[in-house]
Parts: sequence; C-alpha cells; structure tokens
Amino acid sequence: MGQRFDMNILIRFPARFFAVSLTLLATVWALPSDAATKRLRVAGGPEGSPEMAAATGLCNFMNQELDLSGYACETVAAPGPEDGLRALRAGAVDLAFVDSNLVDNATDRLNLRTVLTMFPKLLTVATSKRSAIRIEDLHRSKVAVGPTGSQSARLFDIMQENRLFRSRFELERVTLSSQQARIEALCSGSVDAAAFVVSHPSVRIDDLADSCEVEIISVCCDRKQDEFLKAGPAYLKGTITGGFYPGSRQSARSIGVRSLLVSAKELPNSAARLVVDVVADGFDRFRMLDRPLFNTTPAIMATSETPLIRHPGAVQAFSTKALN
Repeated sequence: MGQRFDMNILIRFPARFFAVSLTLLATVWALPSDAATKRLRVAGGPEGSPEMAAATGLCNFMNQELDLSGYACETVAAPGPEDGLRALRAGAVDLAFVDSNLVDNATDRLNLRTVLTMFPKLLTVATSKRSAIRIEDLHRSKVAVGPTGSQSARLFDIMQENRLFRSRFELERVTLSSQQARIEALCSGSVDAAAFVVSHPSVRIDDLADSCEVEIISVCCDRKQDEFLKAGPAYLKGTITGGFYPGSRQSARSIGVRSLLVSAKELPNSAARLVVDVVADGFDRFRMLDRPLFNTTPAIMATSETPLIRHPGAVQAFSTKALN
C-alpha cells in the first residue's frame, strides 16, 4: 500500500536573496528504513499541473521497483515557477521540473544538467469571441496577465522588449494574481484578452472555455519572431490545435518555453539512468498521467534542444533505447 504525507521545508538564503517555504507533498510507497536505500526528491509544479502529475507518476513507478533499483522517490510540490529551481539549488531536492527560459540565463547554469526535455508550454492569449480581436489589435485593448515573475508576464515582457508583437505599442496590461481571476475578468468584459502560459490541452483553458465564449489567437510567427527564436533554445514556437477548446476552431501559433527535468551536475549517473529507464521503458503508462504528456515521446525527451548540458547518465541510458 502507498503512503501519503505532508512535510514542510524552509529554505533559508542570505537576506540579499530571499526566504521561501516550500510545502512538500510526497507520494511514496511504504519505504524501508534500510540505510542502503538511496533517496530521490523530485520537485514537480503546482498541484494539478502536468509537472506535478509527471513527478508523482515518476516516483510511484520508481518506488514499485525499489527492491531492484535501491532508490526511493518522493514528490515535492513547487507552487511558483522558480520554486523548484530554488529547492534544487538549496539541496532540498535532487531533480526539479523547470521551464527552459528560467535556466537559460542562470548564473549557475554550468552546474545544472538536463535529464529529460518535456512538453512545450505556450503563451496562450484568449479573447472574447464577440470582440474578434487579433494580435494587431491588442494595442487598443486591456490584457490581463499574471503578476511580475509569472511566466505570462515574463513572455509578454520578452515580446514587448524585442518588438515581437508586429507593431510598436505598449499594451495596457492588467495584472491579476491568479489564473481564475483572469478568467473572470475576461468573461465579465473588464478586460479584452487574458494571457496564460500552459501546456495543451489545458484544464485551465477548458475552464475558461466553459465559462464564456472565447477564441485563442495567434501571436506567432513572422520573420522577426523566427529570428528571435533561432537565437537559442530557451524559447520555442508551437501550435495550439484548433478544436481543443469550444469556440476555438482555428489552430493558433504562439511562442513558449519547454518544461525540463533538471538536476545538479553532481546527481549520480546511476540516478539519472534510473529516471530515464523508468520513464522510457514504461512510457505507455507515463504518457497517460496527464493530457500534455500524451504527445511527448522518448525522442523528444532525449533530443529536444535545451539550454543546459545533458546529464551523462541520461545520455548513456537513452543511447540504449529505440527512440520514436
């Protein structure tokens, strides 16, 4: 039988940085107290996110093979976009799901390694169906984004700073702290568009489409945007398939980031190999953990571009797999 328990870790940094408290939500099987058992802690994402589903599934699968591998695994919830990376740096976890843009300019990127490249997360701009707004019209519109530091705010900043919105204008941004608040603002008509950074299909966009008639608009890609995206692997372009959500029949193009499973360079090769083996060898069950994982493949996890050096243990493990 499995056990589920809550733990709290307080990560203390010097005052010039920050103090952050992470709530650990660990899903583990009944683990022996054998001193020879090695422990892996994996930071996922917010509760209900694909990252959290992937982390929990990875640990559950790994714990089923505890007698063979010698590794026990625990999952850790990381509510904010940088919480997993902070926990990794503090040594509170061994692996963390982190978005590609957050590690691209990290001062300690040479100390970080990519174990798996996962699914894309796209800037998703939803407008009221009745407004018929296009990306060129946003300069006359109110756009709801998340707070400073959120991925929706970051990607809007990147696009404005690099003049990627196809015209020179400053958006009238309305900062709303929660995704639910953005849904309510759009459906009430207090804003003309709302921005999210999510993997697709997304439960959050399902909630939005169920609340009012909306359309997902394209924000990519012209020549200037393509040139920006070619500069490095921190950002990517992708398609939000038409028909995923009620009211959005046309596919929409956008820019975004990729979710990565990241470790410190000190993670033992045996641990990185085990993660790859557990995911790749049991891939049919892994991809069923959440809808965005369904279109991920072992080839994507092994070969997609990443801003970080790949962990040698992961490279070794993938070299023995048939990638498709």
